[in-house]
Amino acid sequence: MKAVKLEEVVRQKSPELKQVVEQIARGRDARSHPGFGAAGPRP
Repeated sequence: MKAVKLEEVVRQKSPELKQVVEQIARGRDARSHPGFGAAGPRP
């Protein structure tokens, strides 16, 4: 079976949330971002 690599975040529409998700994908801890904590994004 061939593996694929997702390279673009498409589900998150909010630019701020999309940025956080991209940082997580690169290995950055989301808890360090003010808009995203252990419980998920804050409105």
